[in-house]
Amino acid sequence: MKRYLLVAALFRCALAVQAQADTDTLRARAQALLIKGDYDNALLVLNHAAEMDANNKDILRDQAYIYYLQRNYAKAVEIGKQIISGSNVDEQSYQVLGMAYKATADYTNAEKLYKKGIKLFPKSGVLCSEYGDMLAQQNRQDDAIKLWEKGIQVDPNNSNNYYYAARYYSLKGRPLWAAIYSETFVNIESLTPRTIEIKDILLSNYRKLLTTEQLQALAQSASPFEKAVANTYLKYMGMYEDELSPEALTAIRTRFILDWYGNSTAPLSFRLFDHQRLLLSQGMFDAYNQWLFGASSSTSDYQFWTSNHAQEMKDWQTYLRSVVYKIPEGQYFQH
Repeated sequence: MKRYLLVAALFRCALAVQAQADTDTLRARAQALLIKGDYDNALLVLNHAAEMDANNKDILRDQAYIYYLQRNYAKAVEIGKQIISGSNVDEQSYQVLGMAYKATADYTNAEKLYKKGIKLFPKSGVLCSEYGDMLAQQNRQDDAIKLWEKGIQVDPNNSNNYYYAARYYSLKGRPLWAAIYSETFVNIESLTPRTIEIKDILLSNYRKLLTTEQLQALAQSASPFEKAVANTYLKYMGMYEDELSPEALTAIRTRFILDWYGNSTAPLSFRLFDHQRLLLSQGMFDAYNQWLFGASSSTSDYQFWTSNHAQEMKDWQTYLRSVVYKIPEGQYFQH
């Protein structure tokens, strides 16, 4: 009898494993269709997978997301609420449901959802960025930045919070953090359409930052980090033209990095500055700065530079595509 029960249990286990394998295969097929933009057939495949495993939250989340893309927000909300009412919920399920709420301007339920989600997932940069975006849609930008800053602090490798924060600080006339967050963003998310937008913000805010008036104001800041940055840059004022070119920015940023790390009283290590120092030591800092500022400053000048420095740009592009930019926790500076 015991042997029979053991065989039966093993058989059920085998069936469960096979069913999981089948649903995983169907999900992969649906995702391939989704990438192609074939939402209808992707949904048909997922519906078939759901018949095999009706309570699979991954299948349900994929269905909700496709309904969201099809603008069937009511159905996306219906499925999303079903998912988060169960156990073992993930932050992505909260994200999809939140997106559906935002699409219908149901800000009341969206806010409740995000608060609950962030309480469950306190290190979720995704939920912080989505919640902040929702607040910004309601013209509550000063509340939104608190969420984006929190997202940067708890999940420093999520690019979305840097994207929103860079735009916010640029509009608010705070060029230091607009520049820092812009440059951090393009290092994390370096090959998307948003990269071009943020590079423009980066250049314009560096030109605003590197003025005597702006740096002197920062030098009076209560933040030790801001003071250190401002006082280092103040050494070079008057040495470059007012409309800083990429070449001038390369020169002044080189001096900054050498001084920053040559000063024993400098603040704790900062990943962005560590990155600049590494590229400087490897002979890629010129190409990196051209990549950051060149096209935003002058497309023709950038093309001329790249044509005359083909190997340098090739080395930089190879590095860019082969090394993942990661930020360690604990490098957040209050401001």
